This record gives sequence, C-alpha cells and structure tokens, in this order.
Amino acid sequence: MDAERRLLRHYLAAIAYRTQKALRDAPAHYPDFAAGNRARTPAEILRHMTSLLGYTRTLFVGGAYPVKPEPPQERPA
Repeated sequence: MDAERRLLRHYLAAIAYRTQKALRDAPAHYPDFAAGNRARTPAEILRHMTSLLGYTRTLFVGGAYPVKPEPPQERPA
C-alpha cells in the first residue's frame, strides 16, 4: 500500500473514531441540541460530514454524490 493510501486510511479511521466517541452514550435529544447563535446542531454537522465524505469519494472512484434536500427544521431565531 502506498503512502498516500495509508494516510487517507488513517484520516478516515480518525474521523470514524472521533465520531463514534462523540456519539457514544449520547442522550436521545443530542442530535437536536442547539448551542445558539446559529450554530449547527449535531445532526446538521453529521449530515455535512456525510456529504463531504460522499463528495470526496467521487474524487477517488468517480461517479456523483446525490445531495439530498435538507429537511426543514424549526430553530429559534
């Protein structure tokens, strides 16, 4: 395995580890937690990360990543 592929695998493993660690034992209301000041909720951050990884995958294997419309959410102003 070449150095670039090893580095990519390391980055992906780190993202997976940190995501699992952040979500482990989280309360049921965690995905909708609003920190305020227009900060993204954990669910929005996870959706964004999924889109980034999906798009990045297309750079390596080709094809397209279909962006799904964002579900409407009621958020305090």
